[in-house]
Amino acid sequence: MIGGFYLGNGVLAALWQPACILIVIGGSLGSFFGPTPPDVLALTRSYLGKRRGREDYEQLLVLLHDLFQVIRRKGRQALEEHIETPANSDLCKRSGFLDSPRLVTYICDNLWMTNLRQISAKELEALLDSELDAFEVEQMQSVNALKRAADAGRRVLFSGLQPSFVELKRKLQGGATA
Repeated sequence: MIGGFYLGNGVLAALWQPACILIVIGGSLGSFFGPTPPDVLALTRSYLGKRRGREDYEQLLVLLHDLFQVIRRKGRQALEEHIETPANSDLCKRSGFLDSPRLVTYICDNLWMTNLRQISAKELEALLDSELDAFEVEQMQSVNALKRAADAGRRVLFSGLQPSFVELKRKLQGGATA
């Protein structure tokens, strides 16, 4: 847009409208913070934090391997101390995932279900699918809040620019501005 304006011999300084920028940003922030519940704001804030990378996934696989080795070496009952209180587990502490309560809860709950209740593969699949569906719904709340803010900013921007476009059209057609 700026390139086209410049190539059309437009004066770039005419695009600098601090009041319009303030209105657009204020409208976007208001439409984001106003109707968004605090738990969704916290979830959105968590997205802006540390991103998971290859090392994190490798650590997760090592944690799962270690937990399965506990079952293999010491039996199913030995796993209970690690999944009942993961904050006290050396394996969980070493993995570095205690700062992700959702992930720790997901792993521990599902291991508990498979370890103690002896559920079938179909039941486990249904359980994991429902957990992932619930997680997706939660994630989409944050995405929808950000989308609402972007849409509001766009609407405010274009509604503010519409009178300028009408005036520009009149000038180009040789009409007087009212």
